[in-house]
Amino acid sequence: MPAATERGIVVVNTPSGNNVTTAEHAIALLVSLARHIPQATASMKAGKWEKSAFTGMELSNRTLGVIGLGNIGRVVAQKAHGLGMRVIAFDPQVPAEIAAKLDVDLVDLDTLLARADALTVHVPKTKDTDGATRRGGVRQVQTRRAGRERGARRDHRREGAARGARERAGGRRGSRRLRAGAAVEGPPRW
Repeated sequence: MPAATERGIVVVNTPSGNNVTTAEHAIALLVSLARHIPQATASMKAGKWEKSAFTGMELSNRTLGVIGLGNIGRVVAQKAHGLGMRVIAFDPQVPAEIAAKLDVDLVDLDTLLARADALTVHVPKTKDTDGATRRGGVRQVQTRRAGRERGARRDHRREGAARGARERAGGRRGSRRLRAGAAVEGPPRW
C-alpha cells in the first residue's frame, strides 16, 4: 500500500464490489448449461444445424442448490427466483431467519445433492469445504472467483465429480435430471 500511495495510486478494499457481477455470471452459466449453448455453438461452427438436438430444459420449476449462502450465494438465489426456480441451500453459518427472508429452504448437504437439478457453489476451498461436492452426479455451475476456488473447480473436473459450462461439445444428448450418484461421463445430457 505505501508503494502505491507514493505513486498516487488509490488502493481500496471493495469486498462486495463484484457480488452482483459474479452472481449474474453464475446464472448465465446455468442458462448455458440448461440450454446446451456451448454444444450448439460448436455445432454451428462445424457447419451443422442441429436445432432439435439442443433444446435443453426449462429452468422454471426446477430446483437450484446453492452451497454457500453468503453475499454472492444470496444474489444468485434472488436471480434464480426471478427465473421461477425453487432454491435450496446448504450453509451451516446462515440462520434460518435469513434463509426464510430469501425464500430459500436450508437443507443438509445430502438432501441438497439429492434434490437439486443444478448446483452452484460459493464457498472458499478450505479443509471443511474441500470435497463437499465430490459425490458424483453433480452438475456444478460455478464456484466463487479466486485462486483457491478455481483450484477446487479444477480438482472436481479432473476427478470427474463435477462438470461445468466449459465442457466440450458433442457426445450424448437428451434431457435428464441429475441426481447424486448419477454417472457424469461425457458432455452434459440435460
